[in-house]
Amino acid sequence: MDAVKDGEKKEPEKPEKKKPLESALVRTSWVTVAVHLTAIAIAVVVMIILIAIN
Repeated sequence: MDAVKDGEKKEPEKPEKKKPLESALVRTSWVTVAVHLTAIAIAVVVMIILIAIN
């Protein structure tokens, strides 16, 4: 009986562990989006400066 209870306890823990990983992946993707937008903004500014110099 105890082994079955332990097995039941272990099964819900796995999805709970996956949910934080998914939220972490979502947070990571938002960080990635922010970094890409920043990189694009910097690239646009550099292009504007280079065009203005020429």
